[in-house]
Amino acid sequence: RCPTCGVPSLICKSCFEKDKSGVCKLGKHIKCTLCREENITSKKQVKERDMLEMQLYKERRKNMKKQEDDVVIQHAVHDDGNSSSTPESSSFTTAAATTVSNPQNITRLFLKNLNIKQTTQSTLMDTFSTIASCTITHIQWLTDYKSGKFYGSAFVECGSVEDACRAVQYLNGTNVFGRKMMVKLSKADGKDIWPPPNCAV
Repeated sequence: RCPTCGVPSLICKSCFEKDKSGVCKLGKHIKCTLCREENITSKKQVKERDMLEMQLYKERRKNMKKQEDDVVIQHAVHDDGNSSSTPESSSFTTAAATTVSNPQNITRLFLKNLNIKQTTQSTLMDTFSTIASCTITHIQWLTDYKSGKFYGSAFVECGSVEDACRAVQYLNGTNVFGRKMMVKLSKADGKDIWPPPNCAV
């Protein structure tokens, strides 16, 4: 093993056999490739390197979290004691929002991680209208094959290509009823009829 960091050192089979048999014992100068490249000569240097890498990792995570917070739209949920309560826009930051690329002019969206108990046609349409200023023309709720129960995902058809792009731009990652909703463009399969006529809203 490397005498500084302790990881196994790569040596040839001949040297290994000689060291094992005692013919020629390997000295402490046998180091791993990383320690040689970084000129690490003591365990203290290894510890300092690890601490520096951990500090850099924490800073990267902090910066990533800040970027996520810049694009997350916070909702205040109005709860009047019934299941038809709707999300009200409270405060949101769009400074870090990026333009959504949609060269195929897709108007269908896939929604995931919706609140099963509180998401309804009305609350979903209100969320799209209030936050992203876009309209929905069709909603296809995805249900479990056996139980038939809604499991938090859906396909929706937007009123226009611009509406679909705004929905992804402003709603993806938004907290709605305590759940971070995922929104992405989803091109319809040519084998299926889309939008389904029985899903119009």
